[in-house]
Amino acid sequence: MSGRDTARKSRRGGAAGTSRFGEVHFVNISHPSDVGSQMTDIRRFVMRGGNQQRRAQESRRENSPSIRPGSDNSSPGRSLPPLGSFPVPGDTRMLELVRFANEVTDVYIPFRATWFEVSLMDPGAFEVILGNNANLWERLRTNNIVAKTPEAMRHYSQSIVQLRQRLDDETAVKGQGIIANVLGHVCLNMRHCDWASWKVHMDGLCLILNTRGGFCGLDYQIHLLILLYDLVGSIVFDSRPRFPLYASFGIPSPNGDILSTPPRLRALLLRLVQKSDLVEAGEAMMKMSHMSGIIKEKSRSSTFWKKDIEGLLMISPALHFLLSMPRLPDDYMTHANRSDLVARELVRLTCLTIMSVLKERLSFFTVERAGLQARLVQFIAANIRYVEPDFFDLKVWVLITGALMEEHSLRDLYINEIKHTMMITNTSVGNLVHITQEMVWIDALMSSSANELIQDITHGNSS
Repeated sequence: MSGRDTARKSRRGGAAGTSRFGEVHFVNISHPSDVGSQMTDIRRFVMRGGNQQRRAQESRRENSPSIRPGSDNSSPGRSLPPLGSFPVPGDTRMLELVRFANEVTDVYIPFRATWFEVSLMDPGAFEVILGNNANLWERLRTNNIVAKTPEAMRHYSQSIVQLRQRLDDETAVKGQGIIANVLGHVCLNMRHCDWASWKVHMDGLCLILNTRGGFCGLDYQIHLLILLYDLVGSIVFDSRPRFPLYASFGIPSPNGDILSTPPRLRALLLRLVQKSDLVEAGEAMMKMSHMSGIIKEKSRSSTFWKKDIEGLLMISPALHFLLSMPRLPDDYMTHANRSDLVARELVRLTCLTIMSVLKERLSFFTVERAGLQARLVQFIAANIRYVEPDFFDLKVWVLITGALMEEHSLRDLYINEIKHTMMITNTSVGNLVHITQEMVWIDALMSSSANELIQDITHGNSS
């Protein structure tokens, strides 16, 4: 099931005795009325720091993998700590849930090993993991992808109690345990597409980090999860990331520059940097080209797409830059440099669409893909004619790439625009695909659809 399908199902709910999922998430089964005051306390903590986020209902769901029995190579380890080593009082059921999620199930869940390590830092974070494991247990047992059990609700409720206690403790609020707990709730909010709560918890996270003086002293796993949820949430809103790409994230430095790009792309980049409004577009395409080189080199390995940390570090520089680029002014149609602004936005939206498809291939949480594709199609339909002839290669790259990223049944606009381009330039679709391959081309995502697109255009399978 795709992230988009999961998001729709999660919004519909499905827990017994409730009409909306947001009304029951994190509620203590014994005292459901407690959750209102708990959430009020968390809101107050955010507001004390000057943040303006308004509501919080707890829920979320990380990109849903296919559920299959078997063995999972991504488990945190085959030997678990003894029962007394966990951060909460344990029993055999707790150990059963931990062992079940970490050793028994053949379900690839990105960052599962990272999260297991982080959960051991804090009782509240560990309760979130236990709740997730209880839900996973039920999903596998019943094949109910949005299963929410009373057992899981009890763990989530206990986690939020722990979070409230730490918010009131001036010492604890500076420790990494509270950050682990908050990240657990950020993760839950995203999994269930509860974006109001996601914003509240991310604002709280920013305030906690400011209170403690930044990232210094945090374990690397915490750094990774902050980076992950900042980027994955920001692309949903197409908003600027909250955090810069700190050196502590461990992102490898690019080993190439403009001279290492393919000749056709290099020629385009040299033209882009001559225009002040297109400098960022050129840098974005250079970062994408560097990333595509990494994928080309490493994706031959069958395990490449299941290396969550490597995948995150690989996509972060380009994705962070794309989300930080200038946005199109509302009145761009009245600007004298309209064509440059349009070209920049075409690059940004096309690259973001590629990143969304790539995230999905890496099994990262992805619900924004359909929205980005719709925005790109609408923008092309209204503005592609404003791209200057000097940027013909850029126009071709946008059209071919957009078509290859789109579902087969939704390519009509692209096919019509490509046919129009073929007619006015007296060239073949194969030549246009070749131009695209010499720009930014991710073989693992695009090659399988290229022949299909050529056949559709050549044989007229388009409305």
